[in-house]
Amino acid sequence: MTASPIGLRVRARRKEIGLTQAALAARVGVSASYLNLIENGKRGVGGALLTGIAAALETDLDALDDEEGRRLAAALAEIATEPIMREARPDRAALTSFVGRHPDWARATLLLHRAYAERDRTATALADRLSQDPVLQEDLHRLVSHVAAISSASEILEDASTLSPAQLQRFLGMIRQESGRLAGAARAVTGFFDKVEADRGAMTPAEEVDEFIAAHQNHFPSLESAAEAMRRDAALAPDAAEERIGAALRRQGWRIETAAAAATGEDRSGVRRDPYAQVIHASLDAPAPSRRFALTRLMVEEAAAAPIDALAIGDPRLRAAEARRTARKALANYLTAAILAPYDEFFAAAERLRYDIEALANRFSLSIEQTAHRLTTLRRPGREGAPFGFMRVDPAGYVTKRLPLPGMPLPRLGGACPLWAAYRAFQTPGRLVTQAAEFPTGERFILIAITQEKTVGGVGPKHLTAIQLACDAFHADRLIYGAAFVGARRRELEDFEPVGTTCRLCPRNACPARQEPVQTGGA
Repeated sequence: MTASPIGLRVRARRKEIGLTQAALAARVGVSASYLNLIENGKRGVGGALLTGIAAALETDLDALDDEEGRRLAAALAEIATEPIMREARPDRAALTSFVGRHPDWARATLLLHRAYAERDRTATALADRLSQDPVLQEDLHRLVSHVAAISSASEILEDASTLSPAQLQRFLGMIRQESGRLAGAARAVTGFFDKVEADRGAMTPAEEVDEFIAAHQNHFPSLESAAEAMRRDAALAPDAAEERIGAALRRQGWRIETAAAAATGEDRSGVRRDPYAQVIHASLDAPAPSRRFALTRLMVEEAAAAPIDALAIGDPRLRAAEARRTARKALANYLTAAILAPYDEFFAAAERLRYDIEALANRFSLSIEQTAHRLTTLRRPGREGAPFGFMRVDPAGYVTKRLPLPGMPLPRLGGACPLWAAYRAFQTPGRLVTQAAEFPTGERFILIAITQEKTVGGVGPKHLTAIQLACDAFHADRLIYGAAFVGARRRELEDFEPVGTTCRLCPRNACPARQEPVQTGGA
């Protein structure tokens, strides 16, 4: 993990205007020792606190914050753990300085590594296809067979004097026929490799969408405004009951039919759309929050394409067509949540309920995951919620959704630290798990995790995933889960459980959960 350059900028600006640490700490309402940790990169800072520091230092927020720099440093730190880098032994402690002084070279290095990683994945995929793909193997077999047939016929024609005119014409016809077939087989093989080359890129679509959402800090004011307008137009206020959502869809020309899940064959959301018949099938067996969310999302897709496309189309971060499609889906989900949980109402309830995820889910008839997602979007200036990072992980450790938090970047390569609350949640399915975690850099977070089941109608095997929210311990007193850690930033280190980001980046050699050796030297 790498420190944020924000602390260095805070210190430089404070000294520039002649303020002491104690004076600045008093202005922003934190202790001088906590400000010292911020300036030395030992504590993350953002949201209202960073806004207050910027105001106290009489400077713009952008002059202190460097979200792109943090993402660059975190991504480059992971590159340093690649096996190919072991001989180079790069000094990860110098990353913050490198990114701050040479951001263009840092971005170029990251692009170069992504291109290398993509080509490595392509080579591996090609090797697998060459050895296992029956269609490609058949094309290659055909290619060899046609070449062999042409070669045999050519050898016979070398002594054409012994052949009758009929035989000569037969062998010439065979060569023409096999040549045509050879050309077809060659086109099939080269077409496969051309497709692989065309699909290759320096970033995956998922990485492009991650960059896009992170650049906006997962807050889209234009979608919040669109949600308010749609609520008014669809008469969804004061609440968005499923009956009112259904009425809005019927006004759009849809007919809604309800049935059991087994009868309609819909996915786990409980909703299946038939655009040709203009019918929406809704399962009564699916969880009500999932069904309600899916119905609202259909309404959004029909009525709010313009504000979504305005964000997704033309954004330079979304280069791949698949990335734009994924971004549109993410933005549609965002807008749906903004309709079902209006910003002002949800923010007020979150503050009143002290960010109790289960209570908020009940209050707004959302699932736990939908509620967790909505909590990460509360970034409106002047009405900012507690800052949360988010991840969703399956039992194999694969991170299927991620939203990093300053000071706690989520690994892009491989799984996260097995000591995190998200993995413990699988031991007690359905029960909420909290954890006060201390990272090797001194960063402290409150982690909140719970599992959820992804099946409809109780048919088939249970599919569990765990979701985890992370909040800087500085905000512990705002969270119901931080009641035991209200004085967390003033307590001794042993009150926090030592964890890491991922084994490849963690220097805790004595950790019993370690799966990979500590990288020594400059790393």
